[in-house]
Amino acid sequence: MLSDAKTRAARPRPKPYKLTDSNQLFLLVTPSGGKLWRWNYKYDGKQRCMAFGPILSSRSRMRVENAIEVGRQLVGLGSERLVGTRYGPNTPLAFDGARAIADHGALTASLFYLVPVDAGPGSFDDRRSRSRVLSGLYATRWFGADLRARVDFYYLSLWNDRQYFEQGVGREVRHTLGLRSAGRANMYHWDMAIRQLKLPDLTTTVLTLTITGIGADSKLAGGVQSNRSIRFAAVGAIFAGAAVGAILVLRWGLAPPLLLAGLIVLTGTILCARDDRGQETRNSRSD
Repeated sequence: MLSDAKTRAARPRPKPYKLTDSNQLFLLVTPSGGKLWRWNYKYDGKQRCMAFGPILSSRSRMRVENAIEVGRQLVGLGSERLVGTRYGPNTPLAFDGARAIADHGALTASLFYLVPVDAGPGSFDDRRSRSRVLSGLYATRWFGADLRARVDFYYLSLWNDRQYFEQGVGREVRHTLGLRSAGRANMYHWDMAIRQLKLPDLTTTVLTLTITGIGADSKLAGGVQSNRSIRFAAVGAIFAGAAVGAILVLRWGLAPPLLLAGLIVLTGTILCARDDRGQETRNSRSD
């Protein structure tokens, strides 16, 4: 199954080529750098191909500075934790609406108003939702000569006029303000997010995966104990950050810890990108 990282890493070749996904969905990479979603299917006994549109969230996309997309499209934002291109395996998630996209070198931004499309059980029976609307802004600042680090700022607004609660059916309105940092430097890879959203299990999931990795690399599990010190340090940093954040929230409210975390993420991203650039310069001089 294709991921956002794999689609970003795809580079143009002299001839067009395909990156296959599941259920006959594939990504067509053109010599000019375009990345186009296509889906092969059969109708009335004949092989057909449906076009969903290009990927415009990647820096390696077609060379356009400004674009407006109107109609049905697949949308992936960031790591696709909040907005992705599929409901689940073999089920694409499409939207009807409009997006205004601006690309100015190291800064990209997308302003959108989208209506989710509900997938039907049959063929050609997908219908636009009558109760849900997603709108917002997603901006990315890239760092490093080869775009190894990024900082995303986003605001998402979700309206649902028919949300089911224990008390009955009512309107649900969610406003999400977030900051995300992702990238790689030498042997380190990171993907951190700070958001004001009711997702209490997100940090727990990250912590559980880290502790699971420690157990899997232990001698009892037959592992080689690689990166053990780094993983223990990560667990300690999570607990320390939780303690400091709790103290700040209790004393001054939610704004100061969010601001502090955002500054730490932004500073760390810039330092990692600069250190990696300096390492490449030193390697080129030694060669």
